[in-house]
Amino acid sequence: MSSQYPTVTCFCPLYKGGQFIEGYMEDMVRQTIFPEVNFFILDCASPDNEIEVINDYAKHNNIAYLRLDKDPGLYAAWNVCINSTQGDFLTNWNVDDRKTPWSLETMRDCLVLNEDIDLVYGNTIVSEKANEDQLFNAWRNIEEGIHFSPRYGELFMKLDESLGHAMREDARRIEDEAPAWTPPRHNG
Repeated sequence: MSSQYPTVTCFCPLYKGGQFIEGYMEDMVRQTIFPEVNFFILDCASPDNEIEVINDYAKHNNIAYLRLDKDPGLYAAWNVCINSTQGDFLTNWNVDDRKTPWSLETMRDCLVLNEDIDLVYGNTIVSEKANEDQLFNAWRNIEEGIHFSPRYGELFMKLDESLGHAMREDARRIEDEAPAWTPPRHNG
């Protein structure tokens, strides 16, 4: 791992992701900075037996896997992931999201080169078919001029700055007491 860059951790709480897991794992190992990223897959008692596919990638020492006996729900799963990992930068990557090979590198470099930025998200193509390969080279031509909805983007956080007081305090508590990440509240 290159010491000139901050450490990156990518987590994925998964449940019923069997139809997507192969494409997810392929995109993971195709990342241009794959050897420099720690990946954490949290199996939330999924009935799909994704471990059969994940085991094919177990030779990589930067992929960690943990299976829970019971599905804790999305936000509690995020808390387990946050509390089970460490790194300077943290991102969530859902099992049904496809990514370009340079996705994690682009987001990491954006944060490294722009100290005033604490949060970035990347473009995501939404596909109707599981494990469909996208035309990633076409993305290079359109990435700079198009801004996709953050609803479909992945989050990439600078832990030491953007977790801030609320998330840092909540992360110290037990997952069931208070979430380390909570959904935004809409007033009105």
